[in-house]
Amino acid sequence: MPQKYETLGEALRRTRYELATINSNDIECEELVMAAHRKSSGGKLNRMELFADFSHKISPSASVILDLMLQQRREGRPLQYITGVQKFLDHEYEVNPGVLIPRPETEGLVLTAIGKLRQEGIGAGTGIELGIGSGVISIELLSAFPCLKMISSELTEDAEKTARNNAVRILGVDDSKERLKISRAFDERNIFEPFEHILSGCKADFFISNPPYLSKDDTIEQAVLNHEPQEALFPPACDPFFFYKSITRDLRHFIKRGGFAFLEMPHERAGAIADIFRADGFDVRVERDLAGYERVLEISYG
Repeated sequence: MPQKYETLGEALRRTRYELATINSNDIECEELVMAAHRKSSGGKLNRMELFADFSHKISPSASVILDLMLQQRREGRPLQYITGVQKFLDHEYEVNPGVLIPRPETEGLVLTAIGKLRQEGIGAGTGIELGIGSGVISIELLSAFPCLKMISSELTEDAEKTARNNAVRILGVDDSKERLKISRAFDERNIFEPFEHILSGCKADFFISNPPYLSKDDTIEQAVLNHEPQEALFPPACDPFFFYKSITRDLRHFIKRGGFAFLEMPHERAGAIADIFRADGFDVRVERDLAGYERVLEISYG
């Protein structure tokens, strides 16, 4: 039978109790309560407001929504797909089962690119991104560089729609329309084809991507396998080097001499991936993530 919560304090206590069996932390419980309030009322509730007044009344619809969320979480559904949002660097993004949940490792990719683009003074150029997903990479770059333009590809209609929604909400209607172009890919094996008609023979200043790179032999959380889009996790033929080999083969045709590429990669195969680009004559530098793992590959095309 559905629970009835009259106040924020009651809702939070019950959430902590219900999710104790799956070892949820306090932050996760707070996120669910705030999301239930937001979905029922349409109004924002931040963490400070939540703790400022536990006696604040909540609506019956918020109680119903929270119960449904708790059931989904107990069944293993990722928190971000339940609340519908994920924080990434400076912004909050809409996420859903049609897109990969943005992760801290990808923040490192974006920060590496921002640092290099500032250092080289090419923040007013053009970048291309393979696989825009929820849009976090391109949108954060566009937010950091007001004169930058991005061209991004995407395989699925759901992801393209999510990215466009996030771009409009974060960048504004005009900026998202003028500065971000999304081109649908219809063959995941021909990864540069979506950029050809937009670039029209011109070349970009840099390339960036968090490509699908998992192998079936990797240790992967069950919740990830059960809920996140397979096409964003596994490359064609489950070859974990597929996209890196494809990128090094055609990269020179799509970025200017003196340009750069920034790639996220699995730390287990970081050395082998760096060697792919070295063997093709590129200068490479490997960046580590906060845990000390080799995670980001910076490639220079001199």
